[in-house]
Amino acid sequence: MQLQLRNLDLNLLTLFVAVMEQQNVSKAAKILNMSQPAMSLGLNRLRKKFNDDLFYRSGGIMQPTALAKSLYQPINEALKTIGQALPQDDLAMSQIVLKFNLAMPTALEPFLLTNLLSQLSQSSPNVRINSQQAVDIDALKYNRLDFILETQPYQGEDLNCEKICSEPLILAYSCAHPRISHGVDLDTLLNEDFAVVEPQRCLTNKDKVKVNYKLSSYQAALSLAAQTQVLTLVPKSSLDNSDAKRLLNWQPSPFTKKQLDIYLTWLAQREQDKSHQWLKECICDSLNPSKLSAISA
Repeated sequence: MQLQLRNLDLNLLTLFVAVMEQQNVSKAAKILNMSQPAMSLGLNRLRKKFNDDLFYRSGGIMQPTALAKSLYQPINEALKTIGQALPQDDLAMSQIVLKFNLAMPTALEPFLLTNLLSQLSQSSPNVRINSQQAVDIDALKYNRLDFILETQPYQGEDLNCEKICSEPLILAYSCAHPRISHGVDLDTLLNEDFAVVEPQRCLTNKDKVKVNYKLSSYQAALSLAAQTQVLTLVPKSSLDNSDAKRLLNWQPSPFTKKQLDIYLTWLAQREQDKSHQWLKECICDSLNPSKLSAISA
């Protein structure tokens, strides 16, 4: 299929990219400051040009056809190249608000975001960060997500993945616990009750631990451990910055997993996106072990 560029309204390509990224015609129209009828009309013109439906409604969202998926990256990159070539107004550039979307586990969100947001608030106040829990590789491919931060790597020919930091896991328990002290044997621990946040991140099937309480935050787990005989497994930074720290003893995790490895995943084709790579550097800098801040929730 070949299209004559001179017969194609380039504004329709910005429409195409907006629908791809928003998966919703109304949201795309709002971003482009267009009415929904005008948006629908433009979409119909695109369909005729490409002789393809491009999008179909499924599950309440606009799903791309195979052709639309193949067109997205080259069109998006071409539009960015054109935009960078146009003359920029310095005042206008200083007022641009850059928005980035990150996906990460809820329990790790404060640890992964605290230093980053503090850093950006001082150096780049016009940057906005939106965090979500759902990890969606398709959202990454269609620029609805910029990065995924997870304790597991994601692999794919079109993905780049890098381990950016490791956080030690520790066993924490009350200073007044009647049975637990530093160096206690593993058999004793296996008879104790545990409160754990997302057990799969700190334990394996080999660890026959009695997880009686599954909590949503590390601070809640530490608070419970400080006031009861329950034990907990948490990243070290959470204890360092916990209000309950003075009431707790700790030791390195005696179980199979000794640390949480944090991986950053992004779309390989965005390597040339300067703003995207700038944020990647900011994320890595904020998680430098010498700069780790609180895990709180």
